[in-house]
Amino acid sequence: MILDGSYPRALRAGGYRAVCGSGLCALTGLCTFRGALPQGAPTSPALSNLVNVPLDEALSALACRSGGLYTRYGDDLAFSWPSGAVTFDLEANVRAELLALGYCLNPVKGWRVWRVDKGDVPCVTGVHLGHDGCLHPDPALEREVARLRRRTRF
Repeated sequence: MILDGSYPRALRAGGYRAVCGSGLCALTGLCTFRGALPQGAPTSPALSNLVNVPLDEALSALACRSGGLYTRYGDDLAFSWPSGAVTFDLEANVRAELLALGYCLNPVKGWRVWRVDKGDVPCVTGVHLGHDGCLHPDPALEREVARLRRRTRF
């Protein structure tokens, strides 16, 4: 998601210049591959959260303007409101914040809006948020988990 592909540069841009000489650059060099976080590395979520503090603060403030909440899981961004419509152009504002911080929306994932009051069932990170208040895994995800379980039985 980082446009310039330079993870250490993103750390410094996020305000971590002062500690770079104290080993942070060496640590990021050990935890990255070709300037990016390897997918699935155990360090990836913690380093992503560290780098994305400015993003999370900006998007939380944006959602808060109209009584909403912002959450992020990895690179999945979610905004929610208890009821009613958003009172401003959220998508344009989110895109502007992302661009200002060197990010862009993934063109494959795109921008989706679910209206629970219209019967939509939101899906975030492959989990459906049911009207019953429970989380329901996507059927395709359940099939894949079952397939993997069958393959790993001894």
